[in-house]
Formats: sequence, structure tokens, C-alpha cells
Amino acid sequence: MKKIAFKVAGLDCAEEISILRKTLGKREGIADLEFDVLNAKMVVTFDPAKLKSDQMIAWVKEAGMEASLWTEREKLEKKGFWARQGRLVTTILSGAFLLAAILFHLSDQKGAEPLYFLAIVLGAYFVVPKAYLSLKRLQPDMNLLMVIAILGAITI
Repeated sequence: MKKIAFKVAGLDCAEEISILRKTLGKREGIADLEFDVLNAKMVVTFDPAKLKSDQMIAWVKEAGMEASLWTEREKLEKKGFWARQGRLVTTILSGAFLLAAILFHLSDQKGAEPLYFLAIVLGAYFVVPKAYLSLKRLQPDMNLLMVIAILGAITI
């Protein structure tokens, strides 16, 4: 058996760990999976006679995430601003639009609805693709639940 480490973009919480365990854990040749969410790291114990790292990377992609060998993570960290800071930017902008919408609403001025809409779109920017993949796999997760909750709140 051999261990190999991957940097997994999109590994944010226990939901993704569950998805990866379902996708990779059942594969022949994989003995164990270990996760470090804070560093977005996955360590796979596997039989090198049965599996190659490229196969595992493809399976992670099936799960809706991107993986690269941990030794190549420096290349990922040199990616552009959006790849590194996109979540932070969309979160800050979503919060700013939400605050502006609330202030418009409280001051009885028109124009709050478009601001609420922008806050929702920016806040859901990274969640909707994961929800779509969850629906496609027929394995509901927190992302799908949040999109349904957002749609329900908008409807009300």
C-alpha cells in the first residue's frame, strides 16, 4: 500500500468529505481516506498496482471538486486573484449589497429589490454549481438544501 496526498479545491466542510468518501471510498484499490479540511488536503492509501493518481483525480472531478497532487499545490497557489480570493470577494460584495438593500428598505426608498437580488446571486455563486452536481448525482447535500431554501424564501 502507498499513500498519496492531494490538494482538493472545494473541500470546505464535512459535506464534501462525505461526497468524496462515497465517490472514492467504494473504489477497488483504495484502502483508506484521510482529510484535513483546513488545508483542503486528502490523503489516500491505495494499491499502486491497481490505481494511478490520474484515476483518483478524475473521480474527485466526478464528485464536483478539483484535485491536484499535493506536491503541485504551489502551482495552484500561484493561480489568479479570482481563483484564490473569489469566495472572499463574493461574500463581501453579497454582504454589502444586503446591507445596502436593508438600508434602502428601512428608509422607504425604492430600489431595494435589485440590491437583494444581487446579494443573493453573489452569495449563491459558489453554492449553485455544487447543488447542481448534488442533484445530478441524486445525493442531496447541504448545498442543494440551501438553494431550495433560497428559492423558497424568494417565493415567499
